[in-house]
Amino acid sequence: MDYRKKRIDSLAGFVIDTSSVVLNNFYRVNFQNTERLALYADQGFVLLPKHQSNLDILFEGMLLRKIGRYGNYVMKDGLPKCFEYLGGISIMRIKDLRKDPDYHDREKRAEMITVAKERREEVEDELSRLLDADEIIVAHIEGKRHYHQKAKINRANLQRFLDIQRRLGKQISFVPLDIIYSDLGQFRSEVSLNVGNPIKVADEGIEDLARHLANEIELLEA
Repeated sequence: MDYRKKRIDSLAGFVIDTSSVVLNNFYRVNFQNTERLALYADQGFVLLPKHQSNLDILFEGMLLRKIGRYGNYVMKDGLPKCFEYLGGISIMRIKDLRKDPDYHDREKRAEMITVAKERREEVEDELSRLLDADEIIVAHIEGKRHYHQKAKINRANLQRFLDIQRRLGKQISFVPLDIIYSDLGQFRSEVSLNVGNPIKVADEGIEDLARHLANEIELLEA
């Protein structure tokens, strides 16, 4: 069966609006360069944030609400399935399979890897469909959280979208997003979301995209 998004916009809107009240009361939230998203009020793009905290997704949702949009979030398969109704699109990662005790059994490992690859193909089909329908995809560019640390770009994450771009036959807009927490656990500390300059690159432009992200996002190595 093809993988299909399960997002319920009314539910996603309620959760984002409710969490916005809580987050705005706990933190001093500062959005910068949001005018760069004005072009995308009715266009699809890939938002590429730096990943520092589980709160990132809520702040990203708050940002997209400023242009009246909802995102589809690429997330690891181990997260609660209920997140899919808020826009999550779960993808099986080989590195997560290694944590399963069955992975050490050769036959079970082969079966698990086959299922993961099939699921990955289904998800990539869905990402292609969503981008072709002018939806927004949110994909954290490192693959895991790096709070207040210099992090390297996960090129495999970027290459997935360049492969989809080649498949669609049209260029995808990539929008960097820098999220900076002055002190994640401190009441009334500042959280800044800085929208970077959007970019389009050729199908073979992985290095151009990586360099652009490293220039636009703090504490990121190409």
